[in-house]
Amino acid sequence: MSICIRSSCIPSPRGPPSNGIARAPASQPEVYDAAMTRPRPRRRSETLGSYAPNQFLITLGSRYRLVDGTGAPIAKPSWETLVVFGHEYIHYLDNVSTVAGAMSFLLSQQLLAALSSTMAPDGTSRGSAPASKTLQDGLRQRLELSDFIEGSFDPSPEPTEDVRDFDVVGVKLDPVTFDLPQGKCERAKLELTCDVQTASGRSDAKYIVGLLAIEEGIAYELDRMIALKYGEKVDNAPPFPYLVLRRFAQVHGPDNLPRVVLVACAILALQTTDPPKTLFLVLEHLATGTAQAGESDGARIGRLLDDAVQATRTNREGATELLVKDLVDVVEMHKGRGKSEEAARHLVALYEKLLRLRLRAPFWELAPFLENVVDPTRFSALMSARLPCDFVQEEDGDEHVVKRDKLCRFGPPTVDGIDLDATLDAIRTLQCQLHVFDSH
Repeated sequence: MSICIRSSCIPSPRGPPSNGIARAPASQPEVYDAAMTRPRPRRRSETLGSYAPNQFLITLGSRYRLVDGTGAPIAKPSWETLVVFGHEYIHYLDNVSTVAGAMSFLLSQQLLAALSSTMAPDGTSRGSAPASKTLQDGLRQRLELSDFIEGSFDPSPEPTEDVRDFDVVGVKLDPVTFDLPQGKCERAKLELTCDVQTASGRSDAKYIVGLLAIEEGIAYELDRMIALKYGEKVDNAPPFPYLVLRRFAQVHGPDNLPRVVLVACAILALQTTDPPKTLFLVLEHLATGTAQAGESDGARIGRLLDDAVQATRTNREGATELLVKDLVDVVEMHKGRGKSEEAARHLVALYEKLLRLRLRAPFWELAPFLENVVDPTRFSALMSARLPCDFVQEEDGDEHVVKRDKLCRFGPPTVDGIDLDATLDAIRTLQCQLHVFDSH
């Protein structure tokens, strides 16, 4: 597998069996930084890699290298590096090509605009005093909805010891209503009751399935398919949130569900306005749908998945058209602001292109994984075909030392006639703005 990396790096300031989702023993867990909407503390020594949502930035830990200490590309990265990078790249694709990803980006920009109204002309914060009560109420409502959509990271109550494994022993889907400035928003709350195993024994806990569990489940199952190509068959991440998708499917989906089909169900869910509810209904349909005369189990699953694609089409088409219209507002937010406007125009065009591609081909990124193990050539082609994001190559040493890490670019100089150097420079402007937002 090859990854085209630009040699000019910019200093930065800072398994289970291949044919199904049967349970496999977990090895010593390490941490992938989750696709969170806000930062959380992480111990760098435990972190393999991370993706910054809506900032289009991958970070690789110092053990997982695509470039050497001088910034030169490594000709043959380790397979472990390819696994970590592949995991984070899947997060990037979910962010830039699904309804859920586009909604997250739009919400982040709306919150950024609201924060801007509290900034003085010299860039210092004036606090919330300048914000009207209407604006403050709107912010609280959006943040409440954002937290709900994200779902749980850890079960509740949170175990005091490391979780070794868990079983899903109960599933409940209930409607929830949120009041927003533009009206009421209806969502479904997907709550799992889990039998959690630690060194001291077992206990019951609740877990809310949201974008975090779905997106991490997608990325983790696909990174295990990359690892499988190189002989790695065990799990290497904490059960929460990385195994939530798999464990939920084992009790709510059909028996012996192929791993790639599970991922397809989750990707389809991200293309709708209520991913947890869609995931619940699609897995239920696959579990309860009967076979036609002479139909194999594989053919039955394929037909039922196609039923789900058709059943969600109206929702997906409507959401896409609404988002394409609403994303134009992001350009207006940054109009007349130089690089910010350039980045906004490019990203909005990218979202429209990939959202419409989803309507024609809902599972286009799964082409390298159709045999439940990665095809390296097809995966390299997948990464070359989409606009790349930046990545930070972390180095060892004091993380507070300026220019310790390297900010790099991967991919060719141009895609479809677009100058990627100029485009990524502009996107970094948005990255800086969102860093300011996250710090508040």
